[in-house]
Amino acid sequence: MPTEVTLPMHEGSDNGEIARWLVKVGDLVAARQAMVEVDYEGTLVAIPAARAGRVAQICADVGACVRKGSLLLLLD
Repeated sequence: MPTEVTLPMHEGSDNGEIARWLVKVGDLVAARQAMVEVDYEGTLVAIPAARAGRVAQICADVGACVRKGSLLLLLD
């Protein structure tokens, strides 16, 4: 069953912009490995993997504005 990785809230901000993906579909990631950088109103924050796995799908493009709780990617 894939694990959903969603956008967390950051210091009261409910949305952010996808600045850069650090992984691609098919990559193996370790727990706590940074997967994507999100721009929260000028502050870049790396979102880590909650567990180890393989990136199954990336669900938001670079430049996309995403809200808290939005699906960013799926890990197998």
